[in-house]
Amino acid sequence: MFNELPTKKRGGPSVFEVFVVLVVISIVSVAAYALLNDGQSSSRNVTRAAQIKEYQKAFEYYYSDNGRYPALFGQESASMCLGDYSDDRCWQRGGSVMVQPSLVDALVPKYINKLPESETLLFGQNSETTYEGMVYRYKDFGSSYSIEYFMDGNDEDCRLPGTESQNVGNDTLCTVYVTP
Repeated sequence: MFNELPTKKRGGPSVFEVFVVLVVISIVSVAAYALLNDGQSSSRNVTRAAQIKEYQKAFEYYYSDNGRYPALFGQESASMCLGDYSDDRCWQRGGSVMVQPSLVDALVPKYINKLPESETLLFGQNSETTYEGMVYRYKDFGSSYSIEYFMDGNDEDCRLPGTESQNVGNDTLCTVYVTP
């Protein structure tokens, strides 16, 4: 009565079906990796800005007690690492700034409990110089200072008011200037 169409027994998915599944898995994996990377960078940027704010508070307390910001005895201006670096060096690779015990002594524990452990990430990749960490620079025997730090990615918000920024390699260099 009715002609039945012959049915072909399939032994598994076709090559095309396998290809489509692999493409979908690849797209989902790339999207998940990008979201995870962005989340990590954003988290590091928020943490970095919070650390800078803590330093600024400590510097203001120090200024309130001493009438100047922390400075090396007898030096009109200098640069010092912010943070605790395992190798006691930070900033520009090759021409590093040193961690100054006098900065630690001036701040810890009266104005800040301890210096935050610093990152060993390199910033400014794909530029002439790479950098690590954050740096404090004072002028005029501690009458003013600046803090330089990096945010992951280009054109990032430095997250602090009055901060100047510029792209260096793949990252954003942020500089906050403070004068009383």
